[in-house]
Amino acid sequence: MPKVVFDYVDGGVEDEDALAANQMAFRRRVFVPRYPVNVENRIHSTQLFGRQYELSFAFRPRASLRFFDRART
Repeated sequence: MPKVVFDYVDGGVEDEDALAANQMAFRRRVFVPRYPVNVENRIHSTQLFGRQYELSFAFRPRASLRFFDRART
């Protein structure tokens, strides 16, 4: 992994204030594991901006993930 990419993943920006704040925020939270539930009659539709969709979907950033793919660096 190139050093600049490692530094991006490993650290924060400048004096790392945001990194420290994020670490403190996670220390104050307790994560409770969720257990499987019966999903036999699950409804997959969702409403977004007043419009009904039969299947739920999500948007997520993908371009920056190429930095961390060793085969593409």
